[in-house]
Formats: sequence, structure tokens, C-alpha cells
Amino acid sequence: VDLEEVSTRSVFEVEGQFDLVVANILAPALVAMADQLRRLTAPNGRLIVSGLLAGAEAVVVDALAPMRVVEREQLDGWSAIVFAQQGQDG
Repeated sequence: VDLEEVSTRSVFEVEGQFDLVVANILAPALVAMADQLRRLTAPNGRLIVSGLLAGAEAVVVDALAPMRVVEREQLDGWSAIVFAQQGQDG
């Protein structure tokens, strides 16, 4: 990964699209910012979300649809999910 930009600003303040977006925050915040996370993830890009309690996965997956889940990890009651953004052609 070539890091061109790393930002700790709110997703509502960030412009552009990125091949990789990472958000480590609880499910209610992820759901609230789902539209912005999808907007920031470039076509064919990846979004990694972590900091999820294992029981909150479904609500986050639903909120980030139509992004596709490509990987899930769980450890000690916490979850991380990798999503793929569909390409420009669909």
C-alpha cells in the first residue's frame, strides 16, 4: 500500500475517493456514516471496519450494502470486516 493521504478528520470533511479506507469505531457510528464511507471508497476499493462487537456485524453489513463482504475476523468478542466496493462498470 502506498499511503498518499492519511487523515483523522471526520468522513464528512474528506474529499475524493481512496483505494483503501479504514474505520475503527463502534457500530452505531459506522451505520451513521455508512453513506460517507461508501462515497470515499473508490471503485474496486476496499473498506476495512473494525471495533465492532461481534453481535453488531449484521447491522453494519446491512448499512454498507451494496458493498460486498470479502473477509471477516473475530477475536475476543470483537470483529473486523473487509468490504469490496463494486467497480465502475457494476
